Amino acid sequence: MTINALKKTLLELNQMIAPILQESGYLDTADLLSVKRNTVNPDDNSLYDEFFGLLTHLGYVYSVLSYIEKPVTHEGIIQLSRGEKYELDGVELVDEDVIEILEMDHYIKMNRWVTTTVRNNQDLPGRMARIRK
Repeated sequence: MTINALKKTLLELNQMIAPILQESGYLDTADLLSVKRNTVNPDDNSLYDEFFGLLTHLGYVYSVLSYIEKPVTHEGIIQLSRGEKYELDGVELVDEDVIEILEMDHYIKMNRWVTTTVRNNQDLPGRMARIRK
């Protein structure tokens, strides 16, 4: 299997995860408020706990795959503008912006894009980065 075939398969899976998260209420509330159960039935309570755990994982999978599915809209070297603001490809970056920075993983000796926020990085000027929207 190639990496692109795996990506395609996982993105198809993501289309099946979305309605489950939506119908259960988890997508909006990170809880199972829409799931009805008999709270005096220990089987229902056990299933609720197990399903909540599963949906927590599915929520993470959905979040990651939804992010990966977004196209890269800007890519380039981060500059420091005259106003001491970070810019990437003409876009001013603010603390909450999610960006990907190209970094060398010295352990495996390969470049990779690392997802982070502007706030969590100090040495941004001169770094290769990209934005997905």
